[in-house]
Amino acid sequence: MRENLKTKIAVFLFSVLAFLVFMGILTERRARSELELARAAVALGQFDSADRHYFQALNWYAPLGSSQKAAEELLALANNHLKEGRKPLALLSLLRLRSALIAARSFYLPRKDLLEKINPVIAQLLAENKLGHQANEQVLDGQALDAQAKAYLRLYTDLPPMDQKWPFLAVAGFLVWIGGAFEVIKIYFRSQVKFNSLVLPLVVFICGYCLWLISLTKA
Repeated sequence: MRENLKTKIAVFLFSVLAFLVFMGILTERRARSELELARAAVALGQFDSADRHYFQALNWYAPLGSSQKAAEELLALANNHLKEGRKPLALLSLLRLRSALIAARSFYLPRKDLLEKINPVIAQLLAENKLGHQANEQVLDGQALDAQAKAYLRLYTDLPPMDQKWPFLAVAGFLVWIGGAFEVIKIYFRSQVKFNSLVLPLVVFICGYCLWLISLTKA
């Protein structure tokens, strides 16, 4: 009995590991594809298209790989816009970079170093844009610009705290879901299958899947 339990645990852990490896490969392939499209768009001067593809690459966020390169290159693109005097394009690139990184956070904030770099720049550009539409150029040389930039910076750095239980519940639900799925498959392919033997694994499968989905919407 004990050996049978150990075998089941080993099979479960191996199945989860295999699935995680599969998801990692899939995530990297999707991110790399979007990154290549972004680079091609930059080469053609299609900056809005490049921004979108960089953003999509970051939607397949992983601690390593192409999504990290996408973040660095999108920041470099924004800095190049600033250098060339294309401030509206720079602002759009920075906002997309920030949105992608914020969307990827779970129990930790990804690329906090990049966010600390771009938040003051975003605040400055937003302040210039707002005051440039509201007053003459003399206002931009005074204290109003600094005050407005500080206000935007407070807004963009004051992130609401995340409820940490939802990311952990999402992971737990994912593991339960995968475990239930493999147990259903294993029982189903036996030579003689009784419906009663499938009830509990199916309940585990459905509950794990529902917990995973609900936790993702809350995280």
